[in-house]
Amino acid sequence: MTTFQELADDLRVVTHVNVTEVSDVDMLAIAKLATRHLVGLGVLIDQNDATITLAANDWQYAVPTGYIYVQFLEYEDSIDAGVFPEQIPNSHWQFRATSGGVQIDFYKHMFDLRHAQSPGNKVRWKGQGRPAVPSALSGTVSVEVEAATQQAMEHLILGRVSQGRSELAFDRSQQRREVNAVLLELDLVLPDTRVRPGSRRVHGR
Repeated sequence: MTTFQELADDLRVVTHVNVTEVSDVDMLAIAKLATRHLVGLGVLIDQNDATITLAANDWQYAVPTGYIYVQFLEYEDSIDAGVFPEQIPNSHWQFRATSGGVQIDFYKHMFDLRHAQSPGNKVRWKGQGRPAVPSALSGTVSVEVEAATQQAMEHLILGRVSQGRSELAFDRSQQRREVNAVLLELDLVLPDTRVRPGSRRVHGR
């Protein structure tokens, strides 16, 4: 995967700006603004790799971080570890909001009867989430939104430099107007932002 640092370095080359004009601190702020803009547009990315490990007589588990929608769950084969041959019917589980966050509750009798739950077996999640706002340039750019992120960052860089200043810490009201104007001009190459058929929304996310 491409990191925001790699994207920033490439954009300095194609926009003919140097690190003095647009520092790494500036680039991180630009990357955050670009990503938040995509989130605001409702862009969703696939989340397909999270798993939970089942414990004996435990039917409640925290929903993995990053999931906004869950399309389906897959049950690990009891013999072939890492193989997930079967979907768990949506009728066998539900979301429940708790003081500690959203949990998934499996209906014990239905789930146990169908899958003969055993400790150590895993359940894999398939769904969608939002692009993650980077906390550092070392963070990775989701493949689905790399092109759109690059576009947004490039426009923000050029918009900053064309005004004869690269710093982001100038008058805040003016900054908001200029940043919004730059982003509204974009005709972004966006991924498919539709919710996958049959997905359930995770409460409060």
